[in-house]
Amino acid sequence: MESFIPKHLQDEVKARVSRLALLLNRAGADAMLVCDNVGLYYLSGRVFAGYILVGKDASARYFVRRPIGFEGVDYIRKPEQIV
Repeated sequence: MESFIPKHLQDEVKARVSRLALLLNRAGADAMLVCDNVGLYYLSGRVFAGYILVGKDASARYFVRRPIGFEGVDYIRKPEQIV
């Protein structure tokens, strides 16, 4: 299986998620659910149908509807499956 984050962008994506986590901490928020295409691309380096849940601890969970065939993601059919 292929890694979800493109290899040439992994360090950049990690830095972007860390910057967002810093802003979440400053705002007193626990997490942010990203669902727009620009945000998804910015935080993953990939266009996909799904969501990214970014925590204040700089963790990122990728909830993907399609495409399939990647490792390190949670596959969902509908938003209600995000837990």
